[in-house]
Amino acid sequence: MRLALLLLALLLPATAAARDVTAAIVYFNNEGNDELKMLRLGLAEMLIVGVANAEGVTVVERSRINEVLAELELQSSDAIDQSTAVAVGRGLAVDKVVFGGYLEVLGQFVVTARVVDIETGKVDGGSKLAGTVADFSSMVDQLAAELPPVLRGDGDDGANGTTGGTGSTGSTGVTRGSSDPPATTPTPAPSATPEPTAEATPAPTAEPTPTEAAPATPTDPMGAALAFSEGLDYLDRKDLKRARESLRRAIDLDPSLDPARTALAGINI
Repeated sequence: MRLALLLLALLLPATAAARDVTAAIVYFNNEGNDELKMLRLGLAEMLIVGVANAEGVTVVERSRINEVLAELELQSSDAIDQSTAVAVGRGLAVDKVVFGGYLEVLGQFVVTARVVDIETGKVDGGSKLAGTVADFSSMVDQLAAELPPVLRGDGDDGANGTTGGTGSTGSTGVTRGSSDPPATTPTPAPSATPEPTAEATPAPTAEPTPTEAAPATPTDPMGAALAFSEGLDYLDRKDLKRARESLRRAIDLDPSLDPARTALAGINI
């Protein structure tokens, strides 16, 4: 009997610790280009969708956040700071709130996220990413991957102020230093050189590769995110026709934008 009580006492704290952290991702502040003001809607929803399936985290839906923002008369506010985020978090009865801002200057894009603990009112950590406008969707994906450990409090304070250069991933691996092996091959058998050249000439197989790369359809991640944001705004205003048009345009600009597909599928005709 005493052993059973001891085991129960050990299990109870583990059960309490296993409760999911509840979090809300509120609208980020536009800190630069006025043309990107609407982006705050799409950015928040993309992060909500991206974090929603994270282990140990339960995320509040955007519709519920809108309700609390309306109750606090903050729905039209363009600036949500730390104290405002705490007020929203208390209204939602969540553990953590993600807030922040984004800035676009001459095609460069920076997004900063902060996580505030509602009980203490203090910032626990966050993340800062920088890249180009063309990197927008990959930056959102990276931010959605970095937030859950901070929300759960997985221990690393290094997440506070993390910087990521998503725009510089493609060009570093182009240079290669493999010019030494060819210099050694001609010396042993110079007589064998004419034969490989004869075999190498009828090899026009390298030409099909450009034709395969050509059909890659370019996307406009930022344009798609803006159209998605516009669609969400129309949804909030119950204008389903215009919401449908904007969401379809978002999918045309970026077919990988799944939140736009989900929103479009949810519209009742």
